Amino acid sequence: MKKFSGLFDLENLSGEEIKQLEWELVRSPNTPANVLHLLAEENLKAPSLEWPLLMRIVKHRNVSPETLRLLSNCTIKNIRIGVIENYAKTPIDVLEELASDGDLHIASLQRRRSS
Repeated sequence: MKKFSGLFDLENLSGEEIKQLEWELVRSPNTPANVLHLLAEENLKAPSLEWPLLMRIVKHRNVSPETLRLLSNCTIKNIRIGVIENYAKTPIDVLEELASDGDLHIASLQRRRSS
């Protein structure tokens, strides 16, 4: 991976280098909640392409309730299921809203049985 000497270097990154940096951030256990939120916002613009990265954000130990709220609106069902499965951090009103989606509830239960 490319070494960076300062924030100004970020402006000169290629698309591939930006994706590589995003993955490094979601893999790090020390990435702060606000950075995870920014990554979620950016990657929700094309969720079908970025769902593996979004799933890492959903499961990240530092993910905030606000980010889980944001991700609960993702068009990818597995991301919404991940929000349900992270119920300890997910706001109760978000869980209640997702509970009304029968497909999510059934899929979530099936996943738990198979794990």
